Amino acid sequence: MQLLNFSTPAALLVSSVLVIPLIDLLMGDAQPDSNRGSLFGEPYSQIDEDRRAQQLEEKEQILLRSIEAKAAVARDLAGGGLTLFEAASKTHEIDLQNPYFNWEEFRRCTPGSCDGERSCREVIECLCATLPQGPENESLVARYETELQEHLDRGTLRLSERDSAENPK
Repeated sequence: MQLLNFSTPAALLVSSVLVIPLIDLLMGDAQPDSNRGSLFGEPYSQIDEDRRAQQLEEKEQILLRSIEAKAAVARDLAGGGLTLFEAASKTHEIDLQNPYFNWEEFRRCTPGSCDGERSCREVIECLCATLPQGPENESLVARYETELQEHLDRGTLRLSERDSAENPK
């Protein structure tokens, strides 16, 4: 299975260019070309287009910072500088800081019974995307997946005190 590798700036840029339209669509901001216009069917003005371009640029910058921050967390996890729960807490905080993060889609698309479990799964996926492929890295990912499952089986999955209740977003 080919995994994405976000370890180079070029890969981050290419992936963000491919992901931005999808994120935009998921956030409900994309409009089909045939429906471009105001509520009353009037064409958008250049000011509207400029404002939209500026908003998309802002979203892109926030998304890029989020991707880079999550890749750094994954590298820290891989290097042993963080535990799985510490890394998951950091990625969860990154998501909380993103005003455009789509919590509904995150909860719908990421398996888990709570945001803590979903954040653990997200950081494991980020680890897969960040590390080069190889047996050593595959065993590292398997170790974290096993650790997560053990915590789930014991009922000891808590990233922080506030994780006992879902975030209100």
